Amino acid sequence: MPQQISTLLVEDDLGQAELIQHWLANEFPGSTVHHVETLANALQCSAHQNFDVLLLDLDLSDSQEHNTIRSVYRLAAQVPIVALVGQDNEMLAIEALEEGVHYYLIKNHLTADKLARVIRHAIKRQRKDVANQYDSTEIQANQQLREENEQLARANQNARQFVDNVSHDFRTPLTVIKEFVAIMRDGLVGQVNAQQQEYLDTISGRVDDLTTMIDDLLDASKLEGSMLSSWRREAAFSEMVAQAARMLQRKAALKNIRLEIEIPSDLPNVFCDGEKICRVLTNLTGNSIKFSPEGKTVRIGARHLADQAEVLVQIADEGPGISLENQARIFQRFQQCEETSLENNQGCGLGLSIAHELVRMNFGNLTVASELGRGSTFSFTLPVADVQQIMNRLLRQLRQSKGGTSWLSTFAVRLKSHAKVDASTIVDEFLQHTLRSSDLVLSTTKCAWLVLAGCPGNDLDALIHRLQANWQQQSRACPGRQLPELYFEKGPIYEVAEQDIDLVPRLMEQYRRLQQSRFAATKLLLVDDDRDIVRGLSVRLRATGYEVTTAHDGASGYEAALKTRPDAMILDMRMPGMNGLAVLSQLRQRPETRDIPVIVLSASLRDQQLALEMGARYFLDKPCDPQTLLTALHSVAAPPVA
Repeated sequence: MPQQISTLLVEDDLGQAELIQHWLANEFPGSTVHHVETLANALQCSAHQNFDVLLLDLDLSDSQEHNTIRSVYRLAAQVPIVALVGQDNEMLAIEALEEGVHYYLIKNHLTADKLARVIRHAIKRQRKDVANQYDSTEIQANQQLREENEQLARANQNARQFVDNVSHDFRTPLTVIKEFVAIMRDGLVGQVNAQQQEYLDTISGRVDDLTTMIDDLLDASKLEGSMLSSWRREAAFSEMVAQAARMLQRKAALKNIRLEIEIPSDLPNVFCDGEKICRVLTNLTGNSIKFSPEGKTVRIGARHLADQAEVLVQIADEGPGISLENQARIFQRFQQCEETSLENNQGCGLGLSIAHELVRMNFGNLTVASELGRGSTFSFTLPVADVQQIMNRLLRQLRQSKGGTSWLSTFAVRLKSHAKVDASTIVDEFLQHTLRSSDLVLSTTKCAWLVLAGCPGNDLDALIHRLQANWQQQSRACPGRQLPELYFEKGPIYEVAEQDIDLVPRLMEQYRRLQQSRFAATKLLLVDDDRDIVRGLSVRLRATGYEVTTAHDGASGYEAALKTRPDAMILDMRMPGMNGLAVLSQLRQRPETRDIPVIVLSASLRDQQLALEMGARYFLDKPCDPQTLLTALHSVAAPPVA
């Protein structure tokens, strides 16, 4: 296959299109990419120009779904088509395969390597189709691969549909039932007697049981598809117990079970997702209450294991106990103990398996110790809020899950605040819910995070691009909150070997460096051939909080813009060689610099209209009042707010 190819890219998301063009330039040097944003333009290009491959977004503004494929396929039947689809359009992609598309790629899972491999394979396959040189073995293999892709896509779609349906169709009526039971139980519509109160408590308890089963089904579905996110951070375990205690006390009272809770006041804080650990507590304690005879006691206790840098939590009951055979399988899905009565065995057999996964997600371990006729003790551990210990546990899990050797990619996320708002909690929650639960997000300050992602380096660019796109989308959805910009800085990539004792110290050094971080400076490029003006403005702008880079002619200013990617530019018009208008023109022609806000300073009003037409944000006359210049700068790129 030739090294140079001609590609027609049909994509109306300019950020996605820019990323794909960058990937294609690296993977196919010297090749040409023709980018259009609409189906109409794509059809026009296909009619007048030959392409080696067509990358087609199925969700275009002027697209009519299946007609998109049919229209393009009729006009360019000899060109391999690769469909680009969003996460929610997989069923449409499957139908597109039946219309003539060779492959489809999900945008959120797209990488440079995957795109290049698919393009190469699509071109090779198309040329064999045209020449009619496919042998029967290859045809069968391709058909099998297509069927497997279709089955996987349908399975993923069904799983997501199931999650949506269960969440809406079950939770809404349960919420209504629970609320009206609470209204009656609290006497808001009239007094209730003791027997009525008992009945209402029973209804409320059974609603809680059904809610727990629904939560278990939802979590099982999300875990199966690696869709369950987490928000791990430092927290007090006593607060999690207090949050779960009220419902557990009510359950215990219904069965005449005494619930004892003993949490030491000096227990160190732990590092975990508090909501997930509340689920574990509720699940394990609820089981102990359910399977214990009336009049017995269930105990919740915790203690600090200093030598292991963890907190040990134990839930002990006086129930029927669990045999050794059943202890070996109770953490598997859809397994229930044979020792329990049919009346108590009313769950779906998912609770313990989910609890086991939730504890593991929080770098702990869940075990059981039991003896028939003498009760059971479920124990789980949580790491104390110590960064070095948490890193050790992440690496241990990576080694176990990847079979001894895996990759760990690191990057920093820095915050630049454009408004007087503390966005650290918002950013922390965003990062942890967007990344996988197997990735670790460590907050170093209120403006910097260290991310440890269990992926190879060639997947890191796609991961960071997805975070940037999602943050921009979240920022647009919250215009009133003025969310700050995020800066992503790639760090070292490590191969995690079985006995790598030096890795944690290196990670800790990265963490400590980030602890010294302040809000990322706003980068400003000042371009003027008058060195006195440059010197004077630099002093004032740096005192205001800007990070200033200077250049004294148009050519060096343009090169500095490409190199530093400033947040804003102050640009003189009349300079020797390349003047300010030429610099503006060059900046607007490059995707990486076209959006840099430019403030023009000039002594000539003749340049004003042309500069503004070419994209300058402001045109200020020389001499310019310093406060006027600062006001203009603040409107396009404010300095950081500590």
